Amino acid sequence: SGNIVYADQDIRGLWEVEKVEVGDKEMTPTARWFEILEGGKLFGGNGGITNTRGAWTYDQNTNKLEQISNGQKDPYGAFDVLLFDKGSLMQWTRSEDGMEVKVSLKRVTEKPLAPWDLITGSWKSDKAEGLDKDTKEVKSVYNLEPNSYYFGWDGRYRKYDVEGKRIETGIWHM
Repeated sequence: SGNIVYADQDIRGLWEVEKVEVGDKEMTPTARWFEILEGGKLFGGNGGITNTRGAWTYDQNTNKLEQISNGQKDPYGAFDVLLFDKGSLMQWTRSEDGMEVKVSLKRVTEKPLAPWDLITGSWKSDKAEGLDKDTKEVKSVYNLEPNSYYFGWDGRYRKYDVEGKRIETGIWHM
C-alpha cells in the first residue's frame, strides 16, 4: 500500500494548504490553512486572518470529511481523505460542478504567513528605485525626503514626516 495510511487516521491538527487543483487548473489560495480540533471544531484562514469558523465530522469507515461553516453543511458535500507519509500529508478530493477538486495539505506547527502579515509594522523610506519594465533591474535611484509609515493589522496606515509628525492616514489592502 506504499505510504498511504488506512488505519486510525487522525486528521486533527493544523494543516497548510500546499496546492488546490480544480479540473486542469491550479487555484491555490495564499497562505491557506485549516485547524481541525478535538470535539469537532474547525477553523480556517489565510495567513493571520481567520475566515472560517465551523465544525467537522469524519467517518473513518468511508474516509469522508464533512465541513460545516456558519451553521450550514458544505454544499458540495464531503471530501474523500487520504493520509500519506505517516500522517504528515493529507489529500482531499471531491467533485464540484462536474470538475475534480484536489486539495493537498501538509501538517504544520504554525499558521503560514501571507504578504499582508509581513507588511505590518513600521517602515522607513528615504529612496525609491526605478526599475526597467522588461528586466526588472534597477535603472535609477531617487532620494526622497525621509519619512516613515506604520501599517496596522487592521488595514489602516499612518505616514510620518522626518520629525515624526503624522502627515497622512489611510487604508491599505493587498
